[in-house]
Amino acid sequence: MTTTYTRNPYTRTAHTPLPIAPAVLAELRERDDAGRPCAAFVDHEGGAPLRCCLRPVAPGERIALVSYAPL
Repeated sequence: MTTTYTRNPYTRTAHTPLPIAPAVLAELRERDDAGRPCAAFVDHEGGAPLRCCLRPVAPGERIALVSYAPL
């Protein structure tokens, strides 16, 4: 897992990306946090980051873009 740091003259803030929990992911596959139904599609190019498992999409893989607001 990668931790990134934001540096400025006053603070050093760490940010560690975390995957979406499997139970939450199952809910998002039905309806996203904005109440929209999931609409999966095939990513022919690949390379986009997946929030479910923090890996890049493989070319030809089926994915969905969803609204996710965990806070």
